[in-house]
Amino acid sequence: MSTEMTLPADQKLISLDPEQYTAAVYKPFLARLESAKARHAELIADGKFTGNISTGAGMALATEGRAMWRRIRTESEAERKTRKAPILEIGRLLDAKAKEIAVVALPGEEAFDAIIKAEENRKEAARIEKERIERERIDHIQKYIADIRARADECRDQPSAFVAGVIVAVDKIAISSDFTQEFTDQAARTLEETKQRLTGILASAKAREERERHEAQEAKAERARIEAEREELERLRAEKEKQDQKIKALMAALAEANKPKQLEPTVEVEPAPVVDTAPDCAAPSVENVEVPTEVSAPQAEPAPESAEPPATAYAKPRPDDATIVWALMSLYDASAAEVIQWIADMNLADLRANFEA
Repeated sequence: MSTEMTLPADQKLISLDPEQYTAAVYKPFLARLESAKARHAELIADGKFTGNISTGAGMALATEGRAMWRRIRTESEAERKTRKAPILEIGRLLDAKAKEIAVVALPGEEAFDAIIKAEENRKEAARIEKERIERERIDHIQKYIADIRARADECRDQPSAFVAGVIVAVDKIAISSDFTQEFTDQAARTLEETKQRLTGILASAKAREERERHEAQEAKAERARIEAEREELERLRAEKEKQDQKIKALMAALAEANKPKQLEPTVEVEPAPVVDTAPDCAAPSVENVEVPTEVSAPQAEPAPESAEPPATAYAKPRPDDATIVWALMSLYDASAAEVIQWIADMNLADLRANFEA
């Protein structure tokens, strides 16, 4: 819509071009400046007076020149004020009138402005709501896709039966393009990738469970072996204790049988007939040795000074009797009774002589 106003002929506004108006006002002054420059060109050189100011004629020329230039300056300033005064008044009047018009026009403007802004706000709110709905739609679809992907993640370190159940559930998922819309291809790829991952996870879970079953069986067998070894050690320990007791009893009996008796008067005893029920080479069992009630023991002679140390003197600490018997039993796989009988049959004097020769 055009904003030009149509005024009566007698109320036509005078429109001036600022530059043209200014040039027209100062055109006479510019001409006077040029005339003054030409007139005083020989009197002023490089800003200095060339005449003789000390003479009357020189002073008159200088006074006349100053007056000419001063008039140009002062008259141009007076012209400026004269021309500007009505312009300033026009500006003041224009400002005042514009304020009066604004006071009247502003309420009408604000009424329409309120209507326009209300509509703009409504449209902006609708745009924001539309964007929110669109964002929620996209977020809902992306969450749906992420939930499909998460079905494989939740199967990590789970039993194979759990994974198999998830595979059944995932196989029932059908991608609807009405829901996923522009994300249908992404959802389909995610579903296929999830199925492949679940297949691999199921295989890994079965292999892990098989390995765990095997390890459990090995651990159970190892515990059984350890328990059997413990029971065997307990049995051997108990058997050793019994054997130790038997050995101590046999060694005590052997010591008692070899213990020298106190000297008593010699009594001749008619030897009893011996029934030969065993080979000549068989030695009598210590258990069957009969100690006579009266034995003629020879008088013990004092040992010479050069006699060797008693048989109980050893270069190393002597092991106890039970340890000796156990060593012989283990070496020859013999019973304690057999070992004791061997010891009883030994000719210790000859044995010592042989080893000391």
